[in-house]
Amino acid sequence: PLPEVYAQLVYDQLVELDVLDRVIIQSFDPSTLIAMRELDPGISLAMLVYEESQTVERMTDILGFTPDIWSPNYSLVTPLLVDKAQQQGMELIPWTVNNRSQMVRLLEMGVDGIITDYPNRAP
Repeated sequence: PLPEVYAQLVYDQLVELDVLDRVIIQSFDPSTLIAMRELDPGISLAMLVYEESQTVERMTDILGFTPDIWSPNYSLVTPLLVDKAQQQGMELIPWTVNNRSQMVRLLEMGVDGIITDYPNRAP
């Protein structure tokens, strides 16, 4: 469905389940996040990023707002990116970090959290 329709369907389910205060909506598609923001400006949103050309500046310009979380592929994370996101008031939470040494490296850079398939590997 169109982003507005999809966002409404998801939002209605979250309201019905009474979990709005416990969810973060994350998407690679800025249109979906924009539609969700229009439905509920208070819902937590995460911009998923998969390539270097999706800079903080470019994507926040497209969104028209600053999301709560900047969530790039872990391979894109640098200390400069961590600082830039956090200075703009976003948490930086990379995905999908499954190697313990990569987890340690990212945490040392100052990321706010990590997305992993193996939480038992986290330091």
